[in-house]
Amino acid sequence: MRICLFALSSLALLAGCAGYAIDYTKPKTSILEPELTRYGLDARQAQCVGDRLATSLSVWQLRQLQLSAASLTRGYSDPSRLVASDLLWVAKNVKDPKVGIEASGAAQACGLGAAAAVAAAAVPPAAALPPAAAAPQAQAAEAASPALPPAAPAARPAAATWVNLGAAATGQSIAVDASSLSEEGSYRSGWFRLTNPEATARSASAYKLQVDCAARTINSMAVRKYGPNAAITEERDFGPGGEGAAAVESGTVMQIAYLALCT
Repeated sequence: MRICLFALSSLALLAGCAGYAIDYTKPKTSILEPELTRYGLDARQAQCVGDRLATSLSVWQLRQLQLSAASLTRGYSDPSRLVASDLLWVAKNVKDPKVGIEASGAAQACGLGAAAAVAAAAVPPAAALPPAAAAPQAQAAEAASPALPPAAPAARPAAATWVNLGAAATGQSIAVDASSLSEEGSYRSGWFRLTNPEATARSASAYKLQVDCAARTINSMAVRKYGPNAAITEERDFGPGGEGAAAVESGTVMQIAYLALCT
């Protein structure tokens, strides 16, 4: 039986959550700060880059970069560690092109010029990049450097990268597939899954939610089900109108999704 968006909205009340839901109450620099040190930047470099990106990018753009950066666990030049050039490659492959432009500018301004040059010249193997960035990176590299060997064709769709966005007082939480996030005008879209407090794993069903940031509404556009090996066993599209846009109610799990994508 299909679970409508309104039922999802009433699953739990929010009494304080983690991740995106608190972005609007904290400095923008806190969004990317943990990743900067993970990619080998020292305290001065991390503060410089973080301050510049917090000034030039929106919360939404910073979160896109943070999600992609968090999904990369192996460096392409040195698999044993992550370095600044890895971060710049991630930034260049975020769907919003401004993220890569501003990240490169911040690297130059903050004394990471050498890393920026390496990132501009090197072509990391697709397997070393986060799933959301691998395909666009290969296309960009091929267009910019025809002499390079062509990237191997993808054998299957990129694996989902589930990131927990927050939890309600009941313990129920909501997660988003970072590799599915997209933006068009005031609309943001992505695949979301819920985890009930008594459950040991996320729900077998995921919903594609379309958020209208300007209208402050959310619409469920499709549903898919996952098998035991994370393979998609069923997917149904709800049509161009979805299940119908519903207003985002304060204090609900849908507010977590709204704040995640729009603030």
